[in-house]
Order: sequence, then structure tokens, then C-alpha cells
Amino acid sequence: MWCLEGGDESWVVSTDEDRARFKKRSDLFAEMFVKCLKRVKSEFGDTVHVGGPALTEWIAVGGHNSVGFLKVTLDRCKAEGVEPDFVSWHHYTDDPDIIRRSIDEARKLLDGYGFSKCRLVIDEWHYFGYGQYDWTDLRSSDPERRRIAWEGPASHGGIDSSAFTLAVLSRFQTSLLDQAYFYGCGNCGNWGYKGYDGYKYKIFYALQMFGELMKGYEIVCKGDEVDTEGPALATAFAVKAADGRKALLVSDYRTQAYKKIKVKLHGVSKDAKIEVEILDFSRNRARIDFTFQDGLLTLMKPYTESAVFLVKIRDVPVN
Repeated sequence: MWCLEGGDESWVVSTDEDRARFKKRSDLFAEMFVKCLKRVKSEFGDTVHVGGPALTEWIAVGGHNSVGFLKVTLDRCKAEGVEPDFVSWHHYTDDPDIIRRSIDEARKLLDGYGFSKCRLVIDEWHYFGYGQYDWTDLRSSDPERRRIAWEGPASHGGIDSSAFTLAVLSRFQTSLLDQAYFYGCGNCGNWGYKGYDGYKYKIFYALQMFGELMKGYEIVCKGDEVDTEGPALATAFAVKAADGRKALLVSDYRTQAYKKIKVKLHGVSKDAKIEVEILDFSRNRARIDFTFQDGLLTLMKPYTESAVFLVKIRDVPVN
């Protein structure tokens, strides 16, 4: 998509000349996409899944129109009686709710075409601290520009990034999304969870926390089983196991909450054994104190920066 005339600038649609270029580019891609889809499916059937187009963003308003580009392709598919196996796009943002809305919008769009079997795939996603740094800062050789992008709470792999990532992963579990690919999970490299020098970013511990939930607990709790209280709501994601164990992940992403975060737990006895770990700008999964009374779990947070809390619960059997 970037190799046609205009490159990235072809996304901008504000003049008649832009619109003509956009139409030409969109029509060419749609023609190629449908030809390839029909040819591959005729040869391999359902053993090969064909989709795309890996949009570099999901934007349908303003001067950029990536969704408009997709609609041209879907129009061509509909006209020729074929359905893609999946639709894919990237997402780099600092707003978890924007990602969730894109999923809902994509599902509504595809269902409107009658493509109910077409799966939704976010093929790249990662936190991006807009307003803190830009793409050139990430790749800059200038030490100060790189420091802003790669060090501190608002950096690319810092605590804001970690809390954002867990807030997004929590939203994915109850969304209509079929697949998502975090960019990038390489063992080493600045986009992964460790730098080239082997230093573990905060994001390493965040992904470790989520992995423990996915591995150790089989059931995602309903939304009414847990909720946060107060003017600044954190993201609460709860799971439970068949043996009665429960766990809770609270992602306090830029809520500015200070001193306390209150979480209402349902179905947890007053004598339950509870352990709480915190991931913040200065601590990596450290045990912290808390209070639990009348079903209300109060997590201690003596600052306003982002943080993540992992709560593990084991109810004491009643004899």
C-alpha cells in the first residue's frame, strides 16, 4: 500500500486532486485484492485464509481516510460475490477506548456488508505516547531525544505503556476481536520487552502478570462481579479457576488517582486470603498493604502516576 504513487501522503484527502489520486489508488488495490482472493481460494479453499489489508491506522474522519480505503475493497468484494476471511489493521495510540471503538466499528461495518464470518485482526498494536515523543524520537541518535522516548514513566516501555497495555488486553477479552498481535514481543530490541542491553522494560513485568492470569485461571468473570469506585475509574479485569481461586488485575492508566483505589468485589468472603502486588514507576511486582472490608478492596497508591495491581484471592472454605 505504501509503494503506490504518493506513499503515506496518499491517505490525505482534502482537494480534488487528492480525491482523484485516492480513488485511483483504492480502485487498483481493490482490483488486486479481489483477484488474489478469488484465485487463492479457488486453488486452496478454506485451507488458506486470505484477508487484509493491514491498514496502518483505523481512521474514518478528517483528512485521513483509511476506512474509506477499506470500504472500496469491501465494495469490490461484495460486487464480485466473495468475502475475505479477515480484515486487519494496526493501532498505535495512548487511548485504550479508541482501540475498543475501532473493534466495534469494524464489526458493524463488516456485518453491514453481510460479511458476518469475516474475522477481525489487529495485526500490530502498541502504546504510543503522543505529546510525549514522536516517531523520529524513537529512532533518533540524539541522546536527549532518545531519553525522552525510552526513559521515564511516559516512555515507550515505561509504566504508562504497561498500564495501557494491560487495560487494552483486558478490553480485548470481552470484545468482538478475533486476534491481536502486540508489537513487538521479540526477546531483545526496543519495541520488545527488553532493550538491546538486556534491560527489562516495565512492559516485561506487565506482560508477565497477564500471562500468569491466562495460564492459571480458566474463567473470565462477568463485568458485574467487580468494579472500581471513585471519580477516576481504573480498568478492572477479573478471572477465576475451577478450584475456587480468583485473581484481579487493576490497570490504573493515567487516572490521576491518589492514595487509594477502591474495588468492589462480589462473592469474596471476609476471611479470604488476599495478596496484592504493585507495578509502578519505582517497583517491579512488589508486595503492598491493602484493606478489605465489607466487600471493598482498598489499594494503596501514594502518588498520581500510572500503576498496575495484581490481586490473588483464595477463599477460606467454610466448615
